[in-house]
Amino acid sequence: MLLAVLLERQVASERVRQVGRTVLDAAAELERDVSGAVSVEAQAADANSVLSVYRKFGKAREEYAALAEGSLGYCAEASGASSVSAWFRIVEGQKILVVHNFGGGNVNINFSSSKLDDMILSNGTVTVNGNKLTLGAYSSAVFMQ
Repeated sequence: MLLAVLLERQVASERVRQVGRTVLDAAAELERDVSGAVSVEAQAADANSVLSVYRKFGKAREEYAALAEGSLGYCAEASGASSVSAWFRIVEGQKILVVHNFGGGNVNINFSSSKLDDMILSNGTVTVNGNKLTLGAYSSAVFMQ
């Protein structure tokens, strides 16, 4: 009887080790997947990653004084699109139009007085056709005025 109990315990102990090993292997695999997807190295290699977008916009802020320290001005031309936010950043000698589409679909905006011919920065899908700006879902564009 004692031998049977010891044997059962050994079998149960081995099962626990196997399950534990399986759980640990799965956790390690998940950690590799997650860490690879969000690591700095992975994001630096992806031009569309959050890190790359922040770096791109940060560099533009360093390059254009209006983006860093300019006053805010309202852009009424984009007020017809509910998912769009647009404003001017203005500093002595420099005026920049910033347009963001926070919606999940494409948006068309017609600009009559703002210039769209000098895009200095964009993210996502951005198309300019004359005075018409098309922003894809969650896209942004920045124009020198």
